[in-house]
Amino acid sequence: MEWWRWADSFRVTVCLTSFILFLLMGCTQTFPTGKPPLFSKIPPSGKLFLSFQDNEEELSGIKRLKTLEKKTGSPPKVNVEVIVGASGSMLTKDEKVKTRFQEAKKETLKAIQEITKRFQNPSFGLRVYGSRFSQKAKNCQDTELLIPIGKEDVATLREKVRSLKTRGGMAPVAFSIMKAKEDLEKLEGRKIILLITDGKETCSGNLCQVISQVMASGIEKPFIRVVGPLPDDETRKQLECVANLTAKGSLRTIQREEPRKIALRSPFTSYIYTLYNAKNEVVARQSIRAGTLILHNLSPGRYRLQIETSPENLSGFPISTEVIIKENQTTRLKIKGTQISSY
Repeated sequence: MEWWRWADSFRVTVCLTSFILFLLMGCTQTFPTGKPPLFSKIPPSGKLFLSFQDNEEELSGIKRLKTLEKKTGSPPKVNVEVIVGASGSMLTKDEKVKTRFQEAKKETLKAIQEITKRFQNPSFGLRVYGSRFSQKAKNCQDTELLIPIGKEDVATLREKVRSLKTRGGMAPVAFSIMKAKEDLEKLEGRKIILLITDGKETCSGNLCQVISQVMASGIEKPFIRVVGPLPDDETRKQLECVANLTAKGSLRTIQREEPRKIALRSPFTSYIYTLYNAKNEVVARQSIRAGTLILHNLSPGRYRLQIETSPENLSGFPISTEVIIKENQTTRLKIKGTQISSY
């Protein structure tokens, strides 16, 4: 009997030893270093700090806003006159059989929505040019104030934009801006013009000269949203000139060796940044506003940062740069317009 008891104990010991060895072998295969995760080293990492900044026009607007707030003790009233182009060229159709006028109404509704989010209780006005007469009439005063600033609520404004119709007349763009100037001059607070157009001027108006006069009167630099391709070189030159106007309406000095580019911005443009690793795989992608700070923890190595703009790429975009992340170091990049710089 004693011999059988010893045999049973031996079998139990062998089984327990085999089970323990099996577990140890499994751990060894799971953790090649022989160390469980609790004691494994933390992967090395570095940091990428992105600063998306406003352009000069936006910064000057913020400064003016703060000055007015100090004087009045409250945010100033914001007055916005929206000008929608409805001339003959706006009836041109694209490959999707949509007219530029349809696109202009769509963009106007988007802009109104963005304005209501950006400012507190803005007052709107709505002006249309080229809608009442046909081009045969050659009427260069075909501009009409459909809604005086502050006379209707936003819901009524949107409905009016949706119902806009046109006979496809002339395009007195500069004349319409001067009429908007007259509408805004008598009001208190911030004064903003938003122009939705295809850029075509058919009444010999000088867009840049008129906008310079408007800005000199205290109205902010108009925001211009161009639908469709630019119609001609003269339009391009006029828009380039507008882009280079300073906050006071005068032309900024441009070095001759620098190419002149159209740098018009939608006032409600978002940045879209995409970060790729060395294998060209997307590590991060996000749509953000100017004035936003982003921090990423990344493994050391080479990356590529690409910047685009929304709802569509502005002139000069997309832009990209190589980013090198080093262990325990922070790489800082500043994005301002089409410029990416380290600091």
